[in-house]
Amino acid sequence: MKQLISLQQNKLLGIVLTILVLFSCMPFFLIGGGSTLINLSVFIVYLLLFFIYVAGNGMILRFNRTEVFCSVVLFVFLYFPFRRYDQLVASVIWPLIFLSILFLDKRILFKVIYYFSDIIFYISFGAVLVYILLLIGINLPSYDYSTGLEGTIKSTYTLYPFTAKLLGQDYSIFGRTMFRISGIFSEPGHFGIIISMVLYLNNVLLSNFKRVILIVAAVLTFSMGTYVLLCGLLLIKYGMSRKVFIVFIPILSLAFFTYLILPQEILERFILNKIGSNSSDVLNERTSADFTLFYDNYNRANFNLVGAGRLVFEKFQLSNSDYRGFFLKFGFLGLVLLVFWFAFINRNRSKIPFLLTAFLFLVVFLHRAWLVDYLIFYFIIYMIPISYKGLPEINKHN
Repeated sequence: MKQLISLQQNKLLGIVLTILVLFSCMPFFLIGGGSTLINLSVFIVYLLLFFIYVAGNGMILRFNRTEVFCSVVLFVFLYFPFRRYDQLVASVIWPLIFLSILFLDKRILFKVIYYFSDIIFYISFGAVLVYILLLIGINLPSYDYSTGLEGTIKSTYTLYPFTAKLLGQDYSIFGRTMFRISGIFSEPGHFGIIISMVLYLNNVLLSNFKRVILIVAAVLTFSMGTYVLLCGLLLIKYGMSRKVFIVFIPILSLAFFTYLILPQEILERFILNKIGSNSSDVLNERTSADFTLFYDNYNRANFNLVGAGRLVFEKFQLSNSDYRGFFLKFGFLGLVLLVFWFAFINRNRSKIPFLLTAFLFLVVFLHRAWLVDYLIFYFIIYMIPISYKGLPEINKHN
């Protein structure tokens, strides 16, 4: 009886942790007012379940002291308000949750990645289904939704069953107005990266059918960052083996066929313009007009050792999503500590999982460094190598 209660408590702990991981992916309904209260409420429930878990397993808890120490050092540096434009923020719950993860039984964490992978699959399946139905001319119910934020394009959505259309992400194809799919997330590129994170986990988490659906959904985001992650996944896993050529031939054939039939507007807007642009142009697409000037002036005037602080964007009304935003907030020391954290977390890993994790870390950091503030980033970086050690046979219903 006691063992059954313990199993149910662990299952509930895994479910609540999965919800927190999902919420840390920034679904559109958590943008704007009320998100902090929702996140804190779920966090309190998780905290209670975690303390119950610790109370029941306190004498047999297993954890890696080096991982805990490196994580504490990094998070204290990133979140303790000692810089000029700093204060303690609600997002401090994400590193606290990650620290608790380091003390959990791996079987609970495996349940979480099973649950999370399935959720992303169902979101992707629904988004692809909606896309196909709209493409063949079937009208679906929809309504406009606003997050309430002002001065940002990520505030107005058209909601369909299972997916959202962000304002300004539509295009014409075969006489119909379609859009880059976003699932339940804030924008298409973000959705593509979340899908890629799931695909980087061990293959046994998902059936081949589920993986195909995830790849199709990733392609329909029309996100270059996602395409880079998918190519990296293929090349790192299979290298120049016969299998990679077998996979690449149909992909290249499909890409050529797509190039022939897709309207020039789509190719130029979402793909060719980004490939043809130099690196500074691509970076500045995700940057407010004043950011580059402020960033350059700040780094000329200061040896940016510890950064200006996490509120510098709000103070000077700046906007940026790439690595420069992280460097401005947390400086050279923040970058060094983040790299050291990654190195210690992934030491003694086998070659393929390490390369996968390193490539994902690099692309996400260069492309969307703001994700470093969220649980999903640390959780996936931590779990990718662990998933390749061999997943236990877990009954997700127990």
